Amino acid sequence: GRCGNGALIENLLLDETCSINTTSECAGLVGGTNQMSGTVTLRNLGNMGNVYASIQQAAGIYGANTGSQTTLLIENCFSTGAVEGGKDCGALVGWAGSGGKATINNCWSCSEVTGYSEGKNLYFARVTDGHLSNNYCTSEIEQQVALISYDEIMDGTLCYKLNGDQSTIAWFQNLDNGSEVDDQPLPFSNGHAQVYPKGKMLCDGTIDPSGMTYSNNNEVVIPDHHFEDGFCTVCGQEDPDYTGFLSIIKNANFTNDSNFWTGVEFAVSNGVAEQAGKTFDTHQDITDLENGVYKLRLQGFSRAAALDSEAYENFEEDMMRNTYYYAESAGKRQARRLVDITSDGKDAKMNDGVGEVQLPNGDYVPTTTAAANVYMSKGHYWNKPLYLAVTDGTLRIGLTNQINAANAWSVIDRVRIEYVGNDAEAYALIAQQIVDDAQNLDEVLGQETLKDAYEQIIDDAESLTEIDAILDAADQASRLPDQIKLSVAAYESYSAAIQAIYAEWESRDDLIGEDADKLETYLTEEEEPSEDFPNGTYLYIVENRKLSADQLAAEIAFAQQLLQTAILNSASEGSDLTSLIINPKFNDETAWNGWTITEGKTGSSYNMVHNDGFTDVFPVAAAYNLAFEVNQEITGLSNGIYALTAQAFYRPGERGKGLIDGTDIIPAQLFVNDFAAPVLSVYADKVSYIDAENGVNCRYDATEDESAPHNGEQTGRVDYDTQEGDGYFVPDDVHTASFAFNGKRYEQTVYGIVKDGKLSLGIRNVGEPWHDKNLTVWGNFRLTYYGESSNAVNNILEQYSQRVDLLDQQRYNQDYYISQSHIDAIRNKIAQAQSASTEEQLQLIEEMNAEFAAVPASAEIYKRLLEIALFATDMADGLEGSELQDQMYAIYDELEGIIVEGSLTDEEAEQKIAELMTNPVIGGVVYVQGDLYDENSENGEWNYSQMCSLYPLQMNDEGKFVGSVTLQDRSRRANNYQRAGLYFRRINTVYKCANENRNFITPARQHFDVQEGGSDFQALNGTYNIVLDLDNMTVDFELQDDYNWDNAVFVTGTLNNRQGSLMRWKNDEQVPLQHMGNGKYVGVVDLINDNSNPYCSFGIMACRSTQDMVNYSTTTRSSWTEARYGSETQYLEISSGQEVTDLVRGLDRTWRISP
Repeated sequence: GRCGNGALIENLLLDETCSINTTSECAGLVGGTNQMSGTVTLRNLGNMGNVYASIQQAAGIYGANTGSQTTLLIENCFSTGAVEGGKDCGALVGWAGSGGKATINNCWSCSEVTGYSEGKNLYFARVTDGHLSNNYCTSEIEQQVALISYDEIMDGTLCYKLNGDQSTIAWFQNLDNGSEVDDQPLPFSNGHAQVYPKGKMLCDGTIDPSGMTYSNNNEVVIPDHHFEDGFCTVCGQEDPDYTGFLSIIKNANFTNDSNFWTGVEFAVSNGVAEQAGKTFDTHQDITDLENGVYKLRLQGFSRAAALDSEAYENFEEDMMRNTYYYAESAGKRQARRLVDITSDGKDAKMNDGVGEVQLPNGDYVPTTTAAANVYMSKGHYWNKPLYLAVTDGTLRIGLTNQINAANAWSVIDRVRIEYVGNDAEAYALIAQQIVDDAQNLDEVLGQETLKDAYEQIIDDAESLTEIDAILDAADQASRLPDQIKLSVAAYESYSAAIQAIYAEWESRDDLIGEDADKLETYLTEEEEPSEDFPNGTYLYIVENRKLSADQLAAEIAFAQQLLQTAILNSASEGSDLTSLIINPKFNDETAWNGWTITEGKTGSSYNMVHNDGFTDVFPVAAAYNLAFEVNQEITGLSNGIYALTAQAFYRPGERGKGLIDGTDIIPAQLFVNDFAAPVLSVYADKVSYIDAENGVNCRYDATEDESAPHNGEQTGRVDYDTQEGDGYFVPDDVHTASFAFNGKRYEQTVYGIVKDGKLSLGIRNVGEPWHDKNLTVWGNFRLTYYGESSNAVNNILEQYSQRVDLLDQQRYNQDYYISQSHIDAIRNKIAQAQSASTEEQLQLIEEMNAEFAAVPASAEIYKRLLEIALFATDMADGLEGSELQDQMYAIYDELEGIIVEGSLTDEEAEQKIAELMTNPVIGGVVYVQGDLYDENSENGEWNYSQMCSLYPLQMNDEGKFVGSVTLQDRSRRANNYQRAGLYFRRINTVYKCANENRNFITPARQHFDVQEGGSDFQALNGTYNIVLDLDNMTVDFELQDDYNWDNAVFVTGTLNNRQGSLMRWKNDEQVPLQHMGNGKYVGVVDLINDNSNPYCSFGIMACRSTQDMVNYSTTTRSSWTEARYGSETQYLEISSGQEVTDLVRGLDRTWRISP
């Protein structure tokens, strides 16, 4: 049966007399789960009976995790009976699920399976992204887990291996303990015994594989280490008593960091150093050495690729092992390759399975630095000694890999060095090292001259006796293998590039002329170097392989130019010129190859990606929350019409934002030269429920459709369901875009005209209008030449007609106000073009494109008109029955008609704005806003949040705004209310103080800088004459009459209160300075030292804590910065009798005085 929402099933055995049958699916000791979350744990289970499922998913232990919703743990389980089903069967598990939810540990099976998924390496257990460890199977068909023989099942070998490092004993088998012998291990201890190795053990406690047998009697003797030259010759452990190593390498054990190692820095953790996923050269320089030969020992390994990749299925040691430990003196290098991670694998876990993985051969290797540290602390992964020569007293030692592969990983631990000698015998060790480390590169398809040189060095090495000759040979032997392997990659890249050119050439039937013939010869004939082909033709180059990597890169460019020239000189109406675009699908290995990227306005978490999404379905590029331009220029073209076709969409904001009908104003554009067209809205090509094909043209299901590509991957990346009408899906990210584009959705074309042989094409987001969290996705660029084709002209006119109709719709539906003159001009030119000559049509198309291009600027102009109109009506609404109210309403009414009808040209609209900006009623006046005095209100106060017209500043002949304002008197209020704020407003632009803490107006400080936005100006009270200079962004306040000062200010700091008790920085009123008139304050303060410092500290606060004016109040006041007085200098030290001038209100400052 199937489990419910979570279960624990353990300690159960079905013997061979049992069987399980179903005419449906999901058969096993446990049938499985169906769309259920929770955790199912299966532990210590065995099934020796046969299992049958007529449809699918039969298995010995567990049928199927349908829907991949269950977290599944299977450990210490086995099956031996036959498993048979229609399809998708497994020896142990029929379907464990996807998404990393399944863990299978310490299990085995010898079941014969009928109906398994061939070719998917899923014989033992069908699972995607599962965690499998220490599992065994007898099937040699597909070795998903470690292979075990029937003999090893019976003789105790499997039982011992299942118990791993023997720290936890879960498997038992009677062998020779006098009980009935078990022919297989069982996960039960009742009546069954533990298995021990019987025979010779190695000194590190591991099994000697020669002659090992197993027993229920623990009779094991571990011998002593056999140390020689500092290391055990059996297990590799370092001799702690060896005195031959020199202490000249700094941080040789990588105990905590990568100090003293330079170059590409090591990542150090868990006592080891690592490099991962990149090329590197990390080294340390040592000086003041005795010349001669040294021996370097190093502990470490390299992993050439992911252990479960095809690279390790067909491991080619000489091509894949490319991490070297090296030494260099006076420019001469000696090097050896780091051992591969698989070379010192262990048949038992070294770290209890944590950070370890089991290889197909049953050995365990580390996968983390923590596990690597455990392996190395037990003496594993010591490399062969590197014999090196110091010739000038200096030495560089290091680790390098210049041929990085994906998922490559190199780890090192201890580094040791000792002196050997300076005689011929010592240098002969280096010569012999050249021979011993020779790599077999004869058959690789690399540069032949390099291979010949390397082979000659190896052949001559043993006969070398001269020191210089030995070191020259060692240096070349250390460097040439990388050069040869890099040349292999270069020839592969060259061949791939030529094959792409060949495919393009073969697919075309429009290439004609001498240049086309020359291209054909290069691609299909084997010709030696000549004037036309300086390096020979393609077939000659790959046959003889004399060119270096740099020469091959140049040869690719040469061949691409042959193709481009042939295409350009053969182009006719309708010719496909896509091959002239570099990286048209945005999927080159080099990101953005061929494209120039310019970034503009950005939002939070903005980014750009290349070759993204599900690239095997459809590679895409994208920009998120970013204004940008991606462009490429092509030259040497024939003049005429060109079409850029692409698949692209723009999402106007976050998921679900924007107009569902797809008519949003789109700032993203495809462009050809000066011609641009908006990218389609993401809603413009939505797919209905009826037409939706999951995994083909959309992705609405990421977990339940096993037939869909990438089912169970990126499960959060699914289409947005608009839930409108009959239902529609739209893509929402790069992964869903891959499927939408794969379904040929979002196809669009922009046409442009080339007049000087140059064409700039690409995509951009101009950023206006700005939609927060916007997303632009594109791919699959194609370029077509149309010359002066009448069909192309008609297509352009039809496209322009549709665009202008949409523009007209956007004006009224989205308040996208523009001048009607642009719409009229475009429609008139479309009508003219119907009967015009081709030359006239092209001219009219250019003029229409200019009208479209002018629309955003027109919208900005009309937006300014709208701002003025809205200001006029907002101001008028606050004026009751005044002449100014009538004037404001009249301005609004006039502007509303202009804006809605678009009756002014852009030039006329700008002239209208200029007139309004000098009109003394609206634009030629600045209104003071804030905590202002209103003689007509009951309390004399104007509401800060209400627009105010009481205090206008009029423009004078100098263009400055002048007038006066009276503020509310706040001098007797408390805390934050003891200040009146003010700012200036000119229509919808607000001007405030440019310095947020230097904004308090006092009789001594009345000149300030202003800015758009900023912080309010503040004052206690007063009536001021104001001069606001917006050309220079300054303002001056001139006090007209008396200023009502605070009746007291208050000292705070390190001082005693009135009772003589310490009061350190209390923000209250116990130490006042009384106002004596004209802004002078006097009082006595008892200062004391600031803790152990030889000075006293104090500051001044100019606000009350309570409006009740209680003398010596202990109520804490608000600590707002503008209430503080200070000096320009923080911690200004003053002395007794010193006068401190130029105090500033609004500075958080402290004075210091020595007693």
